[in-house]
Amino acid sequence: MSAGPARLWTQFADTSCGEYSPLYDRICRAVASDDDVLRLVGDAPPEGRLPSVLLAAAHFLLLSGLDHPLAAVYAGESAADPGPLFVDVCLTQRIRVLDLLSTRHGQLQAFR
Repeated sequence: MSAGPARLWTQFADTSCGEYSPLYDRICRAVASDDDVLRLVGDAPPEGRLPSVLLAAAHFLLLSGLDHPLAAVYAGESAADPGPLFVDVCLTQRIRVLDLLSTRHGQLQAFR
């Protein structure tokens, strides 16, 4: 995977997450270092490749009832490392994630 997509995720963590959201900071850094998730994002149309779109897609799946340990982290009920859990959601739900990245982008309310 080229350094460009990984750099985008690291830059997003540096500029948009940081102290504001340590959870998303950790997730973005995990995505930046995972070639399989970066390839998944690369398979989406350009407007679906933004970090905020993948973050929203995974959150949407969890809110829709996906039974996964990441849901407990998001709910503040678990101190597990969210990075590997997020990667797992993306890879085990690849088809659903790619569908969301391909059809639901732009504003987060598009995921309703």
